[in-house]
Amino acid sequence: MSNTPTPHAEYGPSSLALFELCSHYGREESDEVHPVTLQGTRLHEAVEHDNLNGLDHEETKLAQFCLDETKRLASGADEYHKEVTLDIAYDDKQEDYATFGTVDFVAISGDTAVVIDYKFGYHGVDAATSNAQGQAYVLGVFEKFPEVQSVYLHFILARRHEVTSAIYTREDHEEAIRGRIVTIIERAKQKTGDPTPCPRVCTYCGNKVGCSAWIQNALTLRNKYHDD
Repeated sequence: MSNTPTPHAEYGPSSLALFELCSHYGREESDEVHPVTLQGTRLHEAVEHDNLNGLDHEETKLAQFCLDETKRLASGADEYHKEVTLDIAYDDKQEDYATFGTVDFVAISGDTAVVIDYKFGYHGVDAATSNAQGQAYVLGVFEKFPEVQSVYLHFILARRHEVTSAIYTREDHEEAIRGRIVTIIERAKQKTGDPTPCPRVCTYCGNKVGCSAWIQNALTLRNKYHDD
């Protein structure tokens, strides 16, 4: 299995929720990769290639749960795609692209798509009905597969044995999703508004050390004695 990292867009789908919560968020740079992240990469590759060799007992159960759920959710599709790179445009002319990302699995049946992304972390994710990452993938699928009119979006949370799902249609949701994604990205580019302290964001933000808004919330003793 390859350990070569997949390139990430500056405002990629997986970070959109963080930028939406705080437009001043910045990715924390580190030479060390967290063991859970490394395990997640290994599990993604195992599921992608349907090859569980080399996984321990617990990892095998996690990967098999994803394979079983994928079969259940996408059974009978006309075509299947794994590790699909999706470009997401600023408008429906698709002349200028706002971001890109890679979704784990796409199945197509006529004018309907099933989109699945695997999660191997310990925490939950935003529900598929409001998940910014998932909506970016939905928009990318609408653009890559113009015949698709409806998308069934699923996040499979292997460690939690959960699946969160939503249905999106091109007619009802495409432009609303595009408006959300483009607004998040443009606000992040321009650092619009004041920093918004939020543990979900700040814990992983590379800008927190110099962020006065976060310091005001986080450093208890510093704030207690600051006026003395």
